[in-house]
Amino acid sequence: MPVRFCSLGLCILLGACSEPAQPVPADEPDIANNRQVQNRGADKDNWWDVLPRPEWSAYTKVDLDDDWFDVYRIEDEIYAIDEPGQFEEVISFLIVGDDFALMLDTGLGIGNIRNVVDQLTDLDNVVLNSHTHHDHIGGNHLFDTIYGTPLEYTRMRSPGSPQEAVAGFLQEGWVWRPLAEGFSAADYQSRAFEIDKFVNEGDQIDIGGRVLEI
Repeated sequence: MPVRFCSLGLCILLGACSEPAQPVPADEPDIANNRQVQNRGADKDNWWDVLPRPEWSAYTKVDLDDDWFDVYRIEDEIYAIDEPGQFEEVISFLIVGDDFALMLDTGLGIGNIRNVVDQLTDLDNVVLNSHTHHDHIGGNHLFDTIYGTPLEYTRMRSPGSPQEAVAGFLQEGWVWRPLAEGFSAADYQSRAFEIDKFVNEGDQIDIGGRVLEI
């Protein structure tokens, strides 16, 4: 079987999301509907009305037992795991090799992304974070092996963060789908994870039949 080389463009992904603002105090008057998503681009109110994004029509949707994530097959054994129920619309990727699977990011931590991955492959998984904003590391703690970049920011995020650091993701106007079964907003936090291996630009990860180059 030929070995396929894939490039993981981590620098491009760095611009794909931002950290949430802190919750607006309840005693402040509303100045607009969904005020928390104002000033993040035009026409952000009721942003869910345009879902699913038309770009997804190019891919096959995979029906799984989960109401929080939408999964699309990008190509053979490469899956996009989308979280369209929350304003960031975070996308994680599962890349399946012959020996093990690589999980590129693990989302918000609202849904149990490990349950989704286990429905897509029986292989062991390695997580690689493109970066460590809270909405890309939310499910890290559910996996046994984590790769990360040797940055101070990454090291700072690995011990986890308290509830107030991620509360903004659940603000009014930021979530439209029912929250995942078993999820508790009161207990929501960025949970600690251990980095097992540090990787750098140019490193290659052989997952069997596919070599991924950072």
